[in-house]
Amino acid sequence: MKQISIITFFLTIILAIVSCCKNDDSEANNIGISDLSVTGCKSKGATRTQDFASDIEESVSWEIDHSYLWINHTNIMFNCEPGEIKTDIKIDGNEIWINEYCTGMEANCFCPYDMSYKVGPLDKGTYQLVLCNGFTSEQKRITVQL
Repeated sequence: MKQISIITFFLTIILAIVSCCKNDDSEANNIGISDLSVTGCKSKGATRTQDFASDIEESVSWEIDHSYLWINHTNIMFNCEPGEIKTDIKIDGNEIWINEYCTGMEANCFCPYDMSYKVGPLDKGTYQLVLCNGFTSEQKRITVQL
């Protein structure tokens, strides 16, 4: 009985070590987001019940600079009390998932912001960029060739 307890203990330790060492591709390849720049609210927001967002055109553009991808996201909608606006990245093969979100409390208004940031370093290849807005839950998919 004592041997079973010792074996169970060591298997639990080994399992914990193996699960803690698992990294996604972004950590293994040092791919990250840097040089994040965000404007303030571009026009004082309407309440959520108003049809303010449909009047504003959101767009995404990008530029390639060696092994980096510069993303410019124009008129992304967040609440008018966003706290800090941040990004997270996750790499899954050739898919680059970027979550754009705000940390502030919910507010009953929203407004457009512009944000830009650099993603990389990336190897040459074709990537599927997926931008996820953490405020509206919308996704934008873009194919990029480096």
